[in-house]
Amino acid sequence: MFEGSFAALSVALISGSLIERVRFRTWIVFSIFWMLLVYPFIARWIWNKEGFLRKMGHLDFAGGTVVHVNVGVSALVICKILGKRTRNLVKDEPSSLKLMLLGTAILWFGWLGFNGGNSCLNNPEQETSIETCGANFRAVNAVSVTNISACSAGLAWLFIDWSLSEGNVVSLKGVAFGVISGLVGSTPLAGFVDL
Repeated sequence: MFEGSFAALSVALISGSLIERVRFRTWIVFSIFWMLLVYPFIARWIWNKEGFLRKMGHLDFAGGTVVHVNVGVSALVICKILGKRTRNLVKDEPSSLKLMLLGTAILWFGWLGFNGGNSCLNNPEQETSIETCGANFRAVNAVSVTNISACSAGLAWLFIDWSLSEGNVVSLKGVAFGVISGLVGSTPLAGFVDL
């Protein structure tokens, strides 16, 4: 179920590239086929001990390649195939800054569970089994690295935003973008970097 949530999250991330381009029924059919024909193969290449990328030394702790690169390439291909949207959805400001910050906080909390939960699944030093799962040092380290990465990126974005803006104004939207960037950046390495 835990690994299935990665597949569900991945297909949900692709939805942004399909909004205003396809009907909902098409999206459901696409989701089923993508989760059956694309995601499992990429996950096996990297997360299975017999996967060819894993054998080549590629490490991906919690989905940097399996989720983020896989989704990014899939979304790019979809955009190229379907063409431009009929209307522009990009706005300068979110419709609700409060909801954006709440969503960022919820995402951050969930990300700690994803990265911490992978401590038993992606350990190159030992054979993975359900018995190795738990609140161990590797999980604590992964959660700590994830949290420090999110905080550091949020602060970095805050200082860059502050220094580049007129009148030294800081936006919470920028801090939220920084936090999410830090979370994404921590995903492939959270369990492999020691504090």
